Amino acid sequence: MMPTSRSLLVVDDEKSLVELVSYFLRGKGFDIVQGKDGIDAFSSLLLHEPHLMLLDLCLPCITGLEVIKQLRDDAKTAAVFIVAMSGDSSLLDRALELGADEALAKPFSRERLVEIVGRLMPSAPAYVD
Repeated sequence: MMPTSRSLLVVDDEKSLVELVSYFLRGKGFDIVQGKDGIDAFSSLLLHEPHLMLLDLCLPCITGLEVIKQLRDDAKTAAVFIVAMSGDSSLLDRALELGADEALAKPFSRERLVEIVGRLMPSAPAYVD
C-alpha cells in the first residue's frame, strides 16, 4: 500500500467530532475520509490508502485497539501513521503499546491536533488561526 501524502482517515463514532475535525483539516488542505466504526476503518484504509488515521479507541463493532493491533500485524498497513484518540488515558497508553504513533487526549485543541499531524505528515501545513 502506498499512502497518499495529503490524505487522512478520521474514524470516530461521534459524528460531530468527525465533522469538526474533517472541516478543520480540509481547510488546511488535506483530503479527508470519514468513518464511524472499526469496520469503516478497515474498509476506508484499504480503499483510500490514507497516510494517517485519527482513530477513536472506543468504537462499536471493532474497538480502536483491535484496529491498531490488526493494522500493525499486516505488512500492507503497518506503515500507516495512527493517532489514537480517547478521553481515557489508560486506553491511550495501551494504544501506544500496540503501535499507535501518537496519542491524542479528548478533548483536544486545534493547535494540538495540527502539532501532531504536522509531526507525522511531512507536507503538513503550519497552523494559522
